[in-house]
Amino acid sequence: MLGRGELGRYVLPLLFLLGFFGCVGVFPKETMREFDVDVSLPQLVLHPERYKGRRILLGGVILTARHLKGETVIKILQKPLNWRNAPKDVDQSEGRFLVVSAGSTKVIPR
Repeated sequence: MLGRGELGRYVLPLLFLLGFFGCVGVFPKETMREFDVDVSLPQLVLHPERYKGRRILLGGVILTARHLKGETVIKILQKPLNWRNAPKDVDQSEGRFLVVSAGSTKVIPR
C-alpha cells in the first residue's frame, strides 16, 4: 500500500488535471474513453495502489488555490458530476482533496 507521501507523488498530480478539467468544462469523447469514470473519491483514498498509472475522473469545486515556490496546491470540494462531466450544484460531497501540481500551472478563475 502507498503511504501518504507516495500518494501525493503519484496520484495527486493526476488528480489536479482531472479535478481542474472537471471544474472548467467538457472533455471530448475521444478523451473520455481514456478515463475510468466509475472510481469514487473514497475508493481512491482507501486503495490508491489500485489506481496507480490509471486515468480517473473526479470533479468538484475549487475552494482555494495557493501558489507556492515551484508548485500550486489546490483544495477541491468533491461534487458528483452531471451528464456533461461538470460538477452538479448540490450539497452532496464525498469530501475534499488536494491537488499538487509542480511547475508553472496557472489557475484562472471563471
